[in-house]
Amino acid sequence: MDLDPDPSDVLLHFSALKSKQARCIVLQGILEQLHSDECRQLKECLAARTFQCDVLGSLPVEVVAQVSKRWRFLLSSPLVQSTVLHQHCGWVLRTTESAHDFIHYARRRLMLERGQPFSVVQYPLPRKDYGHPQPLMDYSRGKCAWVDLGDDGRCRGIAVRDLRSGRLQCFHTENRVPFCQVRISDNIVAAVSVRGYCHVWNHRTHETDSFRLPSMHFEFFMVCKLTVAFSFGDSVMKWDFASRSAHVIDVESGTAYMTLDSSGDNLIAVYLFGRDGKDSTHVHVRQAQLRVAKYPLDVSTHHPPPVSLTDVRLPKLGPDLVFEKSRGVSSVFHDRIGALGIRPVLRNLKYYLLINHDPLNDRISLHLLPTEYARTYPVASIAYNLLYSVVRNPTKPGIEISSPDAVSRYRSSNFMRIDHESRDDDPPACALYGDREFVLLVDKNGLTAWCFDETTQPPGSCPVLPNLAQE
Repeated sequence: MDLDPDPSDVLLHFSALKSKQARCIVLQGILEQLHSDECRQLKECLAARTFQCDVLGSLPVEVVAQVSKRWRFLLSSPLVQSTVLHQHCGWVLRTTESAHDFIHYARRRLMLERGQPFSVVQYPLPRKDYGHPQPLMDYSRGKCAWVDLGDDGRCRGIAVRDLRSGRLQCFHTENRVPFCQVRISDNIVAAVSVRGYCHVWNHRTHETDSFRLPSMHFEFFMVCKLTVAFSFGDSVMKWDFASRSAHVIDVESGTAYMTLDSSGDNLIAVYLFGRDGKDSTHVHVRQAQLRVAKYPLDVSTHHPPPVSLTDVRLPKLGPDLVFEKSRGVSSVFHDRIGALGIRPVLRNLKYYLLINHDPLNDRISLHLLPTEYARTYPVASIAYNLLYSVVRNPTKPGIEISSPDAVSRYRSSNFMRIDHESRDDDPPACALYGDREFVLLVDKNGLTAWCFDETTQPPGSCPVLPNLAQE
C-alpha cells in the first residue's frame, strides 16, 4: 500500500502560502531533508535557470525617469504615460490631460492596491426577501441598484442610489410585478420579473421599455451602456435600448465565463478546452487550455465568427489535478466573475480559479483562491488583477487583496474597517461589490461604501484613517 501523501496536495498547499516567511520556512525544511542525488538534481535545475532581469524595466516609470534629463523627457511624454496607465490600470490619458492627471490615476491605482480609500459612507440596509439571504442587488460605476421591498415584503420596484450625490431613484411597473434579478450600467437598470419579462429603465432620462425572454433558464445576465444580453447555452440574445430591438447570435456552448466589453457591442466568452480542442466540463491540468473569444453583437448574421481568439496562460499547478466548470459559483458573483474548480482526481474541490475581464484594458485576470473563499466569503473584482475578499478572522476581520503581479500576492487592508459584529454573519448574508471608484460591503449593519476617488466627496461621508488595531 502506498502511504505517501498526494504530491498534488503538497504543491497546492505550498502555492497557497501567502507570506514570504512561511514559504522560506517550508523551503528551508525541504532543503535540510534532501539526499545527495536530490541536491545534485536541484543544482542542475538552478544552473539551467537564469537570474538576470531587466532592473530598469521592472521599476516604476517615475523612478526610471530620474536616471537622466533625457530619460525624464522621454518618459514624461503623454504617449509613455498613457501606455503605462493602460498596461497596468486600464486608463488611457486623453490628449487634453496632463502629467497631473497621470499622477492622479497612478495614485488611485496605488490606493486600490493598498486598500486605502479616501472616505467612507454608511447607508441603511436595503430590505430583503426572507427567501434570499441578502438583498437582490447590483453595482456599477458609482451606482447601486436593488429590488425594493415594502414593510410587508412585497416588491415596490427597483431602487437606484447614486453614491456620489446620495440621490435615490425608484422605478416600478404599473402593477408592481416582483423581480428576481437586477443589473445596472452607466445608463440603464434592467430587472427580470418572475413572469419572464425584462424591464429596462434609463435612469438618466426615465424612459422605460420591456421585452419577453425566450426562457427563464438563462446562464448569464449582462448589461453595459444601453445593451442588455442574456446567454442561453449556445446562443446569446442582445437587446438594445436605443433601437428597442433584439438580436440573437449563435456562439460556442460550454462557456466558463461571459461578459460584455466596454462598448457593449462585443461579447467576451471564456472557454475551457482540452488539447484535443474539445469543450469539456472536466479537463486535466496538463491538457487544459483557457481561450478567450470575442464575438460581435452589432451584426445582422446569426452565426458571426469570433473577431479574435486569445489563449490565456494558466497558473502552474500540481500534475494530478483536474479543472472543472463551476457555474454555480459564478452566479453568486452576479456574473461579474467566472470560476473554475480545481481538485485532485476523484477527490473534493481544493481551489477555485476566478476569472475576470477588465473592460478598460480588455484583458483577463486570474486569481487562485481556496474553495472556502469562493463559496463562503464575499469576493469582488475591483480592477485588473485586483480582487477583494472579506476575511472573517475572529481576531482580525477585514478586507484582503489578491494581486498576482505584486511582490506580495495577498495583503490585508489596514484602512477598511469592518465592525466586529459583522464577522459573525452567516457567509451568504454578506456581499461585496466594487470597482475603481467605490467598494461596497453589504451586511447586517447596512451598506458601507468606501470611496477611492479623491475628487468625490459623497454626502455624509467621513475621511478614512488607518485601522491601527490591524497594523
